[in-house]
Amino acid sequence: MIQSIKWRGQDVEASSVEEDTINETVYLYYSEDIKEVDSRFKENTTIYAAEEDELYWAAIHTWASDPDHGVGDILVSLGVEVEYVQENDDGVAVVSFSEELYDIDYHLPFNDAFQEQVGLIMMEFGYESTQILVNGEEIDAPLFVGDKITDRPFKLHEDRKEEYEERN
Repeated sequence: MIQSIKWRGQDVEASSVEEDTINETVYLYYSEDIKEVDSRFKENTTIYAAEEDELYWAAIHTWASDPDHGVGDILVSLGVEVEYVQENDDGVAVVSFSEELYDIDYHLPFNDAFQEQVGLIMMEFGYESTQILVNGEEIDAPLFVGDKITDRPFKLHEDRKEEYEERN
């Protein structure tokens, strides 16, 4: 079975036939309610892609396009797309979202959950630092009201993963 997906802003065909893909099982991090710390959970998820470097995009895309959790519901409702995920020259995971990210009426709980969950997913692939971009460009001012997401990469402590309840 072949399906069309968006990858790096382009429509591409992705095969769901396992022989044509590589896969990796990683945790994806979610919040049922972004206002409640106790609603955070992680799910072991197998991600499929045609090439290894596409696994990163596929993981962030899977997380961002899931409307059944607090962050994904907001991203999906506004049509936010994951443009690309790649490593820069400094070994930092760079995650670029579409300009619709600017349309979100941000408040601190979303801000924290969004940044933390993107960073934790990239940690699953061995990245210590993550940088969030919009339309492939560095953010020249705080993205969210009262925000920590700016033009610099950020790091999370490995212990943050343990703060999420495991579900499957």
